[in-house]
Amino acid sequence: MNDTIVVHANPAGLHTIGARGDLALPAAARALSGISANSRVVLAAIVDEKLLFVHPPATVARLLCTHYATMDDHHAD
Repeated sequence: MNDTIVVHANPAGLHTIGARGDLALPAAARALSGISANSRVVLAAIVDEKLLFVHPPATVARLLCTHYATMDDHHAD
């Protein structure tokens, strides 16, 4: 998951969730992850751990391709 951004809640952190529920991601993190300013992303959270995972489109596509390729292998009978 090297192209996924992981956000951990920290009351003393530099970034906050805005009034509209938005979270600004640092430009450097977005660039490393291949996320542009208008990219759609998939969010996943582990609430108890206060973690938010921001998955770029390429990661989602790769995971889905792997998932369905594995399904094909199991249904080849």
